[in-house]
Amino acid sequence: MNVIIPKTRPSEDKNWWTVVERNLRLGIGQEKVLAEQRQRETARLEAMIPRQTVEGLGQLVAVIDPLIYLRHHLDRPGCWNDKKYGREFIRDNAHVRPNRPDKKYY
Repeated sequence: MNVIIPKTRPSEDKNWWTVVERNLRLGIGQEKVLAEQRQRETARLEAMIPRQTVEGLGQLVAVIDPLIYLRHHLDRPGCWNDKKYGREFIRDNAHVRPNRPDKKYY
């Protein structure tokens, strides 16, 4: 979301900052709601994909919507490098976990 705020407020507008603040809050709230809906839709589609594992390649841990990933990275730079933060994010957002494969190895 791009926000452009002029350097000076219009002299005839007394509620200028109130309107700007209200619109910012509404925009950020709307962005969070839409991102959560996209994440749930991504998780639903991801659950339909059958998974297979290959020994030595690791395992898929989470499927996160790019906007949610970037929003968290903007709020807390470097947070995704912290393993504890990633575990807590997955714990709090269980819908990002992919389905587990039926067989152990192929």
